[in-house]
Amino acid sequence: EEEGDEELEKSIERCYLHTFKLARFPPCNALCAWNRTLRNSGRGDRLLEAHRWDTQTEEEICADMLRTVPEGFKAWRSVRYIRPSLSLASIPCSGRADTGLAKAAGLIAASKQILIVSGAGISAPSGIPDFRSPGGLYDQVQEEFDLPEPQCLFDINWFLTDPVPFFKFAKVFLRDGEVQPNACHHFIRILEQRGKLLRNYTQNVDGLEARAGIQRVVECHGTFRTSSCTKCRRQERTEVYADAIRSGEVPGCKWCKKDNAVMKPDIVFFYEGLNDDFHKYFYDQDQYACDLVIVMGTSLSVAPVSRIPQMIPYPVPQILINGNRVGEPHAFDLFLSGPIEENAQKLIDLLETSDGTNP
Repeated sequence: EEEGDEELEKSIERCYLHTFKLARFPPCNALCAWNRTLRNSGRGDRLLEAHRWDTQTEEEICADMLRTVPEGFKAWRSVRYIRPSLSLASIPCSGRADTGLAKAAGLIAASKQILIVSGAGISAPSGIPDFRSPGGLYDQVQEEFDLPEPQCLFDINWFLTDPVPFFKFAKVFLRDGEVQPNACHHFIRILEQRGKLLRNYTQNVDGLEARAGIQRVVECHGTFRTSSCTKCRRQERTEVYADAIRSGEVPGCKWCKKDNAVMKPDIVFFYEGLNDDFHKYFYDQDQYACDLVIVMGTSLSVAPVSRIPQMIPYPVPQILINGNRVGEPHAFDLFLSGPIEENAQKLIDLLETSDGTNP
């Protein structure tokens, strides 16, 4: 027990050292750090769950925090150490009914280096089904093709053996005239226009981020906009082969004309490595530069992107905007449930109201 207490004390000390002594993060992040430290240590009873921040007063939260600190930590039981971490609970909500959204808007307004992880859920409102939801892409694949499991459609070894199933299905990604960015993409673009977007790490291959005008984006799983020959590696815009793909044909390479030379879209299949941009930006720059993380529309099921929230330093607050909770055992600091597009639009409206400007 003493050893566990000592380790917890060190964790708490690291939280406050990073938050206050280095002055690198907004003061409100200490509450998020405290919350996550207690959860991961197994101490406390999750009294600081995000939904309770909306209903408790500052004094009540302070009392709850004091009760979660072991008796032996007399230094940490002092209110002077704890009160600076109450800023998140004290973000003004201006009488708005949905205080969770208001607190998220407050965090966004206070942040300057926002890292966003987005997935198929943000493209679903534009008419592109996600992968794992009921009726999603994997369910459609399972119904249409005789595959051991739907993921085989995006397995590089399966593709190189038999690309026919993939190209029979690939036309879902060639709906340029029908599919347009929605409020989720516009929300990210607005953050970029205001100089707040550090990077958008998207798992999507539909290109809607680029169509929305987002420039600080890393397409972690590649893009459908270009294709490369599996033999000579010559690259060409996928639209050149659009008619063949819409017909369910396998597009061959017009340059090398080798046997089994296929123009494979430049998306990352299972068992392929991510592109260099992911490692270049996240590990070398963004992991320790961000001051807020927003995860939108993803099940966080595919590594290494799924591990991003867990690799961010503790003092950085994290918001989940999703239809359901994901990412356990990692705990988010705020969870905005419900339709993602609606929440994105509400955040846009709150940000406009808070500074009186139009995006």
